[in-house]
Amino acid sequence: MSPHVPADLRQALRALRRAPGFTAAAVLTLALGIGAATAIFSVVNGVLLRPLPFPDPDRLVLLHERARPIGLDRMWVSLPNFRDWRERARSFEEMAAFNAGEAGLTGAGEPEQVRVAWSEGPLLELLGARAVAGRGLAAADDEPGAPAAVVLGHGLWQRRFGGDPAAVGSTVRLDGEPFTVVGVMAPGFAFPDLADAGVEAWVTTAPLVRADPDLLRRGNHWLAVVARLRPGATPESARREMLGLARALREENPDSFDDGVDLTPLAEEVVGGARRPLLLLLGAVGLLLAIACANVAGLLLARGAWRGREIGIRAALGAGRARLVRQLLVESVVLALAAGAAGLLLANWGVEALLSLSPASLPRLDEVGVDGRVLAFGIAVSTLTGAAFGLLPALHASRQDPAALLGEGALRTTAGPRRARLARVLVVVELALAVVLLAGAGLLARSLSGVRGVDPGFDPRGVVLASVSLPTSVYAERERWVAFFDDVLERLRAHPGVTAAGVVTDPPLSGSGRQTGLRIEGAPQPPPGQQPPLTDIQVVSPGYPDAAGIQLVRGRTFEPADGPDAPLAALVDEVLVRRYWPDTDPVGRRLALDDDESGRPRWREVVGVVESVKHYGVDLDAERRAGGELVRPTVYLPHRQEPESSMTIAVRTDGDPAAVVPVLREAVRAVDPAQPVGEVRLLRDLMADSLGPRRLHTVLLGGFAVAALLLAAIGTYGLVAQAVARRAREIGIRIAVGARDEDVVGMIVRQGAALATAGAAAGLAAALGATRLLEGLLFGVGARDPVTLAAVVSVLVAATLLASWIPARRASRIDPIEVLRSE
Repeated sequence: MSPHVPADLRQALRALRRAPGFTAAAVLTLALGIGAATAIFSVVNGVLLRPLPFPDPDRLVLLHERARPIGLDRMWVSLPNFRDWRERARSFEEMAAFNAGEAGLTGAGEPEQVRVAWSEGPLLELLGARAVAGRGLAAADDEPGAPAAVVLGHGLWQRRFGGDPAAVGSTVRLDGEPFTVVGVMAPGFAFPDLADAGVEAWVTTAPLVRADPDLLRRGNHWLAVVARLRPGATPESARREMLGLARALREENPDSFDDGVDLTPLAEEVVGGARRPLLLLLGAVGLLLAIACANVAGLLLARGAWRGREIGIRAALGAGRARLVRQLLVESVVLALAAGAAGLLLANWGVEALLSLSPASLPRLDEVGVDGRVLAFGIAVSTLTGAAFGLLPALHASRQDPAALLGEGALRTTAGPRRARLARVLVVVELALAVVLLAGAGLLARSLSGVRGVDPGFDPRGVVLASVSLPTSVYAERERWVAFFDDVLERLRAHPGVTAAGVVTDPPLSGSGRQTGLRIEGAPQPPPGQQPPLTDIQVVSPGYPDAAGIQLVRGRTFEPADGPDAPLAALVDEVLVRRYWPDTDPVGRRLALDDDESGRPRWREVVGVVESVKHYGVDLDAERRAGGELVRPTVYLPHRQEPESSMTIAVRTDGDPAAVVPVLREAVRAVDPAQPVGEVRLLRDLMADSLGPRRLHTVLLGGFAVAALLLAAIGTYGLVAQAVARRAREIGIRIAVGARDEDVVGMIVRQGAALATAGAAAGLAAALGATRLLEGLLFGVGARDPVTLAAVVSVLVAATLLASWIPARRASRIDPIEVLRSE
């Protein structure tokens, strides 16, 4: 350490204590920028930079099948294909497959619906999971005829068994089937947030396959596959091997329509679409910090004008230029570190606020916090910030002539044209950066407004949703599935607070759905070896469209008469009509989704057309591409003809939805006291969650833009106020010779208008390039939307003129006698 550093530190602290007003203003300005940057970095760190909490996470990959002939680049994997992959692939140490869903838990307290992961292969070992009691799932548990085993999550163990070690070895029932508890997972084990979150129990696929042999079909794609690369293998080499294996399996199984494999690092899959928005927010907060630095640099320039005599004395006593620059830089860094300490306090509060605002779809939120890396980032940013905003003023001050600094005109010399030009440049930079942030915030705000104005195809008001999964061991016959749900719906409709009720396999915005091939009667069939186009399918009961608020466009909805003995019926949405029957009435037309036992199409008559539902997101237009895949049409089937054991009950009320929840639970309990009810949610909450990421991005960027505009306006005010102080004598003379108030105000405000013009021009040029980075986040508005850019310029000009008008108004009230007397 240089022997001058301690002395420089002491001098810096004395100088800052002598100017408490300047110090407070600079610290608060920098703390705002540093705190915001650190808070956003903490989220980036937790979500993007931290490795996944598994051993060697960089070697973990996720595998999907691909079927490009029918427009699917990524789909789940069939069990036979997974077993072939695991046996033949050489690029991986191990593979495991899983699917997550709900199961009714009985045998230990009240019936409860829990999240369960069915796995094949050593999934828990692959992820480095550790059991705190008993063991994990073993290879023997996958063997045919092996006793059904379950591993409990730590939270479920605590909730259901009070943390009793004797729970290991006990028997519980999942969907009515007995399972032996063989182990309990360690606390904090985070299951990959892929197919579903909140898994609380792990079992093998064997019991599931025994109950539903259809899961063994090669065309039934229902598993997620995770694998660990061998040492030396790369994702690219593994991808090449898997593509060759997929081609070989296709030749061996001509009826299969998958034609490739997609391989993605697990970390990339978990992070999903959060990477780009978070990096954009980090860039935005970097612009805010740059504005704060420019603002404080302007304050230092102004302060340097009043410290000219001090600097002149130091130079006259022999302090060289390097010594002066170092002293002023140390002062700037001390100022920035003080601001950094305040900024870290703001960041800690900001992280809590961000977590409260963050949507559930943002991954890894439980890993976000202020840790050592975030503290190091805050300290580094503070130090670099101090050097950044202190360098120009320090270099400028060190260039001054000591004789001029010590002369009678020192103040006018140090506040001369060069310093004024540098101050103007800093303010123009602030204004330009504020334009960029305002433009981005404006575009996101317009996008959010546009999404909120989209008709989702359903009415979420007053709709309660509850999932119910019937155990097939208890409800073995399909007729009993229909009878159960019909009985529950009848009880619900009899309640005076319920206006409509129905069941559906996948409610709107649930993120899940099923697809199948679609054939239109009379339309050309695909060539041999090619699959027909896909459609989403939903199984619903009579009354479901009314319960969900889905409008009937023509024809009719399902009726109780649409049963197993009636002709097969279907409802279609407007997307399907536009695509296949644009110029004809679809009611009475026929379509097929599968074949009968003899291989002939099972034709269904279209009985009605309903409004298109934005099932996967309100911002996904029916004719746009989502994730590289054309949004599919939807076909609705009557649940009495195509029964399902797992359904979601939808109940509509004109009153308080919360009052319907106990009514719904009681209706299920009245039909079967042992049947648990899954998660109960409001449809309006699902809709709000679907808009959560857009709302978060808009709120954060909007907050940064407002802060940037405020700082730029303060910088403009400071610059104009300094100009008024320097020109006080001139203004006094103008007033003395007859200048009116409006003349003085106009003269000063024109200076602000010039700054606004320069800042707006530079900002618009930068914004035209920067806003293109937002294209993937926009909806219904272009990245160079002229209305938004015009509004941004108007706001900037108005704020700048207001900031100029305040000192201009004060200048118009100068008493010329006092000014001339003081001179």
